[in-house]
Amino acid sequence: MKIKIVLLLAFIGLAFSNILAQQNFCSALKSRNILLLPEANPESVQEVLMNKYDLKFYHLNLNIERTSTYISGWVRTLALITKPLDTFAFELQTSMILDSVFSGTIKLLMTHSGDFGFAKLPVTVVAGAMIDMKIYYHGTPPTSGGSAFGAGFINATDAGSGSQITYSLSQPYSAPEWWPCKQSLKDKIDSSYVYVTTDSTNKVGSNGKLKNTVIVGNKKRYEWRQIFPIDCYLISVAVGKYYDYSFYAFPVNTVPILIQNYIYDNPTTISAMKPQFDKTKSIIELYCKLFGPYAFAGEKYGHSMAPLGGGMEHQTMTTIGVVNYEIIAHELGHQWFGDEVTCATWSDIWVNEGFATYTAFLALQYLDTSKSAAYMENSHNSVLSQPDGSIWFTDTLNVGRIFSNRLTYQKGSSIIHMIRFELNNDTLFFNILKEYIRRFKGSTASALDFKKVVEDLSGKNFTPFFNQWFFGEGYPIFNVFWNQMGNRVSIINAQSTSKPSSVSLFLTPLEYKIKTTKGDTTIKIYFKNNVQGTVLNVKDSVLSVEVDPSNWLLCKSSSVKDPNQLPLGVNEFSGNRFKNLVYPNPAHDYIELSNKMISDQLSYSIFDAIGRKVLFGFASDITTTIDIRKLPPGLYFVRLGDSNTEALKFIKN
Repeated sequence: MKIKIVLLLAFIGLAFSNILAQQNFCSALKSRNILLLPEANPESVQEVLMNKYDLKFYHLNLNIERTSTYISGWVRTLALITKPLDTFAFELQTSMILDSVFSGTIKLLMTHSGDFGFAKLPVTVVAGAMIDMKIYYHGTPPTSGGSAFGAGFINATDAGSGSQITYSLSQPYSAPEWWPCKQSLKDKIDSSYVYVTTDSTNKVGSNGKLKNTVIVGNKKRYEWRQIFPIDCYLISVAVGKYYDYSFYAFPVNTVPILIQNYIYDNPTTISAMKPQFDKTKSIIELYCKLFGPYAFAGEKYGHSMAPLGGGMEHQTMTTIGVVNYEIIAHELGHQWFGDEVTCATWSDIWVNEGFATYTAFLALQYLDTSKSAAYMENSHNSVLSQPDGSIWFTDTLNVGRIFSNRLTYQKGSSIIHMIRFELNNDTLFFNILKEYIRRFKGSTASALDFKKVVEDLSGKNFTPFFNQWFFGEGYPIFNVFWNQMGNRVSIINAQSTSKPSSVSLFLTPLEYKIKTTKGDTTIKIYFKNNVQGTVLNVKDSVLSVEVDPSNWLLCKSSSVKDPNQLPLGVNEFSGNRFKNLVYPNPAHDYIELSNKMISDQLSYSIFDAIGRKVLFGFASDITTTIDIRKLPPGLYFVRLGDSNTEALKFIKN
């Protein structure tokens, strides 16, 4: 899902240039609502009851108009009993009115309280049996709740076209605000129907394939059916005056795919949106090549327009408000990463959002190459704007954290890019993505499930990688000092980290681009120590040494030519005023600070590689011992006395 905030959430159409905006389209609006309805307690009566059945089929048969959020109708549930069950429990927000519950033709005794419904079954149903329940209800859903958007069922008017639309947005917790269901990520529904009766001037977009439109008096019933596993929050409706703009994509080695778009029915919108939606064809054909066949090819892919500031990846039919290349690519990527394979828990949202964000980069890399570097640079800059934060989290009631643009989306996308860099083999990388989809198709997966696929196919241990990038916080900071001596260039790189209490050393491959008077050479090293030296043979004069030239890594770096650079382990002198000496260099526990030329007591300050003062004290007239055991490994500078003195540098390993 992608959302864009512009001018305090004023929703406007955006040109492609907005892919460089800092806030991710999907995360911004998802993170608006911080106060969520709590998830049910796993030990509660209702949760125990709902865990006794496995969902097989839902049939929503509803009455909805484009002019309000009022709903009436029924929902049928077919479920397999896994443990003996005497009471059928389900979720339905208390603002909705529960009319009746039937088991087959038998009307059941029921109660509705605390956002849960309970219906007493005629007899205890044994494990292995099927139940067939039908729930009748009506009402107006709440205007705020457990959705990332504040409400799960919305009526709004598009400012530009004047189109009034009623639409659903259930992620993460709002499906029960508009229909009775069992809201569980891990219990995917095997198949579902969504029938909506509405005014004959409307069209209704939903999941799957439109099987029929039936005249019902002065109204029409749109009958959508989908036969693939689907998660509760991905079932959707969108009702309004729409123009149906449909065409086909033709991926290699698969059936043609219907691309069905419901556009606001006015000439200006139709003419503006057609070229945008046309881009879906080339992207879906690319994704089928990179990730494997589109799982829902027998049904469709498409979009229903609605007045929201981005898009939501409803299975087979994205609900979309801002229509541009990035959003189309992101939401389409979700059909593989989020819909075909869904996160096992909201803590694992990375396998939905981090991956979909990266699919948009891949669309640019392969189809609009000139813009891909800027996309990745923007993503990295977002993560590097703060020094901490991990992708992994446990507070699944904080929707702002679930849909954090910086961590879930941008850092999530960046570590997939770094996995690709670690593998150093694009054939292997894309085979891993295909195997992940194949292994968990129609089901759910965790971040560690993906890690296992990476390890199984690569034969490499990715535990250190996940410990530092997924579970850990921060990023490396590389400070490079280089010097040319004849036909050799010496490079000393000191790594510090932005969050040393979490990760004090990032083990990573790293590229240098050696620019010379007659051309450039890129080399790759593996960074194993906080301080690492490299000596290269060169034929020409070196102009510069660039760190991570292709922007593979989440890192900050500096690179300077240092004419006074001496081999590691040799004491370094700097400064004409005091001729001070710091040793040993590199050091681990203590440094000795020797003042050769002045007997007065001087203050000293120690700064880290990014200029933060980390220690302060007073130097004696001869030698001062300074305890550096609490400092993380990295490059440091010592300045004596006034701020005009030149700094001594030393390395802690």
